[in-house]
Amino acid sequence: MQVLDATALEHHLELTLKLATFGRPLVIALNKMDEAEERGIYVNARELSAQLGAPVVPTAAIKGHGIAELFRAAVHAVREGMRPHAQPPSSHITAALEPLGSLLSAPEIQQAFRVPLALLVTQIAEGDPYFLDEMQQHFPGYLPEVRLLLANAGKALPRPLPDELHADRHHRAA
Repeated sequence: MQVLDATALEHHLELTLKLATFGRPLVIALNKMDEAEERGIYVNARELSAQLGAPVVPTAAIKGHGIAELFRAAVHAVREGMRPHAQPPSSHITAALEPLGSLLSAPEIQQAFRVPLALLVTQIAEGDPYFLDEMQQHFPGYLPEVRLLLANAGKALPRPLPDELHADRHHRAA
């Protein structure tokens, strides 16, 4: 469950896009809907839900509005195994990372990490220390090729790969 502030949605959707890559049920509490309405901000929860592929429940937690619906949606999402829509990076990044994805799709790597391939590729591309340390410990033979593929991907992009991934997520969330 992720709680989004309806009065500052653009600040939170970037994390939502990241959470979607985990391939786990996700329910979004669109909180402070009362405050948003008072400020003249309208958020179409139904449309947001359709775009994300995850239930979006309007709430005003301080008043207790929407809380029961939120928990019903969470239980339903888990029981039904509902997963948000994949939120891949823009096409230029996807193309640059395709060789890395091919390498990381090796069955032994997939079995060891047990996370969606898109998440693994993104975390490695962003330089996540945990994922890189795990690669070093369990697949040291792959690491030189991973580094080479990351360097090649970076050459095809206008800014360093981690920065491009962040900027792309920020742009898609806006």
